[in-house]
Amino acid sequence: MKELTVSNIVVVADKFNPSLFSQVWLDKYEILTEKEYKGDQIYTPVFAQAQSDTFSLQVWPERLQFAYKGDEEDATDLICSKVGKIVELLPHTPYKALGINFTWHIWIDDDLRFADFDRSIFWNNSALHSSFDSEDARFGGYFSKDVLETRLRLDIKPIVKKDKEVLQAAFNFQVDLTKGHAVELTQKSLRNWNTLKNNSEEISDVISKVSSEEA
Repeated sequence: MKELTVSNIVVVADKFNPSLFSQVWLDKYEILTEKEYKGDQIYTPVFAQAQSDTFSLQVWPERLQFAYKGDEEDATDLICSKVGKIVELLPHTPYKALGINFTWHIWIDDDLRFADFDRSIFWNNSALHSSFDSEDARFGGYFSKDVLETRLRLDIKPIVKKDKEVLQAAFNFQVDLTKGHAVELTQKSLRNWNTLKNNSEEISDVISKVSSEEA
């Protein structure tokens, strides 16, 4: 079994102006209209937070974070109309990088010990691994490759959740916005949001399948 626990977009810039992201500005450009407000809204010179039922937007001087909270399988249009529009409205911001992030928690079958599951994926008969050849040892891994003009960085490690060990797979699809037109690169990458999400799910399914095969 697997669970998607994080689904967000991070835009890193040399400097954002959080005070710009006021209720009036967000409503004016239909990023978040007054009738959509839900939860705590915070507006200060150094931090801004706005929320609706489907997303939360947080802005610091060094980054903007958009977290998707809805249940639509494909939120591409929503994300492009929010994050894509913000970037388009602020074209002179010195953008540095874009990250599209998904984190999956993978639960193992009840009749399989987590230690065995973890070892079946990451154990390798090497000198380094032999130094951790013990019952209480836990393993993880880092993987990276190019995907749809992004650089995928996948970090997998065991964590404890609700007093039970699970495997956390954190996917970061990153784009260097300094190597081209930042607004166009951002909007193009955001259009691939659902494809990248599906890619992360497919890889997580591969990990989950190991659990079933080892049981």
